[in-house]
Amino acid sequence: MMPAFKTGRDLFLHVRSFIVNFRKSLLLIAFAGLCSPALADQNAPDTKAVGPSPAAPAPNPVTPSEIVDREFATYDADKSGDLNVAEFSAWVSKLRKPSADGTPPADSQTWSANLFARADTDHNQLVSKTEMTALLASAARG
Repeated sequence: MMPAFKTGRDLFLHVRSFIVNFRKSLLLIAFAGLCSPALADQNAPDTKAVGPSPAAPAPNPVTPSEIVDREFATYDADKSGDLNVAEFSAWVSKLRKPSADGTPPADSQTWSANLFARADTDHNQLVSKTEMTALLASAARG
């Protein structure tokens, strides 16, 4: 069987893509939240700034631990505190780019199974928050 990743960099690229998309989503949500009060009130005064606007602060870097803290409960469907194979696969499938036609890559199940085996360091057939954080951290290191 061919390994899913030739290097840790392959996984890193998938995780990085997820993080970038996640940050974009957060920025869009924040922007929508800032705009909605003005949009809701049609009689709102004109608040156009005179002169250049201040530069937006740089976003804080997102760490693997922060990602796991935010997302883990979303995929822990049975609320056991650990991810089984199906829950883990649902999460990591979101990290992988779809094929050109928008469908999951043909080897998605093999890829996910190999990644699960790599993450499950205590071999109990579950992935804990600590194991998921370690997996994402190792991917980020390349």
